[in-house]
Amino acid sequence: MTTKSDKTSRAALSRTAPGLLALAPLMLVLGGLSLVGGATAQDDEGADPVNEIRTMQQEYISLRSQISKERAQAAETEQFLQDRIALVEQQIEIAREAASESDAEAAKTAESIARLETENDGLKAATSSLEAVIWDLEREVLELRGWMPEDLKEDTRTLAALVPATKEKAGSRKLYDRFITVVTILNQIDKFNTNIELVAENRKVGSDEISVTTMYIGVSHAFYATDDGTRGGYGVPSPDGYKWTPSDGDAAAIRQAIGIREGKERSEEHTSE
Repeated sequence: MTTKSDKTSRAALSRTAPGLLALAPLMLVLGGLSLVGGATAQDDEGADPVNEIRTMQQEYISLRSQISKERAQAAETEQFLQDRIALVEQQIEIAREAASESDAEAAKTAESIARLETENDGLKAATSSLEAVIWDLEREVLELRGWMPEDLKEDTRTLAALVPATKEKAGSRKLYDRFITVVTILNQIDKFNTNIELVAENRKVGSDEISVTTMYIGVSHAFYATDDGTRGGYGVPSPDGYKWTPSDGDAAAIRQAIGIREGKERSEEHTSE
C-alpha cells in the first residue's frame, strides 16, 4: 500500500534525477562517488540532495576558476619566458655579429699595422742608406771647399761650420737639414764657378805684401795684378787653397784684361740703371 509520504519522495526524486545525471562526471572527479551510492548515502543520512548538489556545483565552479587562473598565469609565464629567450637569443646574435665585426676589424688593423711596419722598415733602411750617402757628401764638400779661393771660403764659412765633423755629432742633426747645408754650399760654389769675379785682395809676394785686383775665372784659374801693372801673377786650386805663382812679366797684360772686365762691369751697371 502506497502512502502519501512515499508519493512525495518519489516526486522529489523524479525532479532531481536529471540534475544528478548531468553532474555525474563532476561527482566522480570530486569524490569518486557513484550516482546510486551517493543517492543511497543521502537517503540513509536523510540529507537534502538539492543542497548537496548545489555545494558540489559551487566547488566545481571554484575549481574551474582556479584552474583557469592558473592556466592563464602559466600562459603568461610561458610567454614571458619565450620573450626572454627571444631577447637573449637576439642579444647573442648581436654579440656574435659584433664579435665577427671585431674580428674583421682586428684583422684589418693587424694588416694595416703589418703594412706600416713593413713600410717603416723600408724607410729605416732608406734612411740608413741616406745617412751613409750624406756623410760621404759632407766629407767631399768639405774637401772641395779646401780647394776654393779665400773669398769663397769666407762666404761659405758659416755653412761649413754646420757640417758635422764626427758621426756622433751627425746624429744630433736632422737628415733633411744636413742635405740642405750641403746643397747650399754646392750652389754657392757653382755660382762662383760660372762667373768671372773681380776681388780686391792683399797678397804676400816674397817679403812684400801688395794690394792687387784678382780676377777669378770660375774656380779653376785666377790672375792678379797691381793697379799700375808692374806686379802680377796667377793661381790654381790646390788641396790647401789656391797656389799663387808670381809673374811680373805678365802683369801689364793681366792688368789690361782686368781693366776690360772692370769696364764691362761698369757698362753693365750703367745699363741696369
